[in-house]
Amino acid sequence: MKSSTFGALVAVFVILTLSYFFSNSMGSHDQGHGGHGHHQHQAAPHGGSLAVLGDKKRHLEILFDGEKGELLVYILGPEAREVVSVEQSHIEVKIPAVSSQTLKLQSAGSSQEGETKLWRSPYTLKDQRLSGVFHLDIEIVELVIDGVSYPPIAKHLH
Repeated sequence: MKSSTFGALVAVFVILTLSYFFSNSMGSHDQGHGGHGHHQHQAAPHGGSLAVLGDKKRHLEILFDGEKGELLVYILGPEAREVVSVEQSHIEVKIPAVSSQTLKLQSAGSSQEGETKLWRSPYTLKDQRLSGVFHLDIEIVELVIDGVSYPPIAKHLH
């Protein structure tokens, strides 16, 4: 009886160890609000935190500098390597630690492509209330890219 109990415990241990090994070796998951899919960790081009958008055609790279009181958002292409221009001139974000109001990150500038005005990353918010803050919860509440409206994106930054 003791030998079968010991054997069962060993089998459970082996199964749990293998499950842990395989789940960690398959990449990590970046899940937030709104159906963000699985996302393997990769280096963001500017050293920020990546968020994959629902359709995986676009990524966001979010950078926060607590010393400067600055929040930056880059809109990236499907491989999360290159910055892409889009039709949205600003990004609305909620930062409960700073304000009960929705704040706007403004685009770095625009260019004209035919009849379409495209806006460039980074989208920037510089606010003295962010200075000296080193952990921040944000929620991007309005994001429309190429006519696709994305659900809110929540991130914890540090």
